[in-house]
Amino acid sequence: FTFPQQLLGVWIQEEKELLQEVAGMGELVEPWHSKQVQLLDRHLHLLHLYSQASENLAAHKGGFFKPSSRKNDRSLEFAPVNLHLQRMWVQNDTLKKCDFYDVVTVGAFTAHSHKNKNGGLIKLLQQLKESPIKANNNLTPGLDKITMAFDAIQAIKQLRREVVL
Repeated sequence: FTFPQQLLGVWIQEEKELLQEVAGMGELVEPWHSKQVQLLDRHLHLLHLYSQASENLAAHKGGFFKPSSRKNDRSLEFAPVNLHLQRMWVQNDTLKKCDFYDVVTVGAFTAHSHKNKNGGLIKLLQQLKESPIKANNNLTPGLDKITMAFDAIQAIKQLRREVVL
């Protein structure tokens, strides 16, 4: 599981950097303090989740793919599902030729273990894209919250730069 472990390593490093960024803001006044605590909790949760997944993959003995029968196993959620090797024999009677073609199909890691019933990321992005924009130019509530959170983080970063300089 070299590639999934490398990817988890990148994500772990990113979460550590984000955790330091949020913690480095110091003690904020409300309502920013509540948001800061939520962000700290979220980054700590993801850091723990990714670290545990990396440890599970490192401790795994066996093949480099999990069978689809174990796709709901949380300890292997970052392991790719299935590896199919197929050999196709092609024959042309007219030309009296035949040949073999090897086909390899490799799966990716999935979120089956989370038991989401609302579709995957692509479906959620499609729903967001297709959601109607209100007449007063307010965006959908989910996107509005995302935009507000992004704007708040950018404003805090700008304020930190201005205060430090």
